[in-house]
Amino acid sequence: MWRKSLYRAGGRRRAFVYVCAIAAMMIYSIPRLPKLQPGVAGSFAMLWILFAGVALAANLYFLFGADKERSKMLSVKAQGLVVHDEEDEFERMKEQGLR
Repeated sequence: MWRKSLYRAGGRRRAFVYVCAIAAMMIYSIPRLPKLQPGVAGSFAMLWILFAGVALAANLYFLFGADKERSKMLSVKAQGLVVHDEEDEFERMKEQGLR
C-alpha cells in the first residue's frame, strides 16, 4: 500500500517539501537542543539529531532518484516480464537441491 503512494505523480514534489521542512526544523531546533553530555538530556539530543538526519537522508534519497533502478525493476515485474535476481536464483537452486 505504501509503495503505491511513493510512485504516484507528485511524489518528488512531496519529497522536496519534506526535505525543506526537515531542514528548516533542524536549523531552528538544533541550536536549542541541550548540550551533548552524558545523561538523559544529552541522549535525547543525540537521538533527536539522528532521527532527523535519517528522515532527511531518506527523503533526499528519494528526491535525487537513487531508486530509479528499483522502480524500473518493479515496472518490469508488473508487466509480467521475467526478471531474475539473487533471491530468485537462490530459491531455484534450493529447489533443485544444489545448495
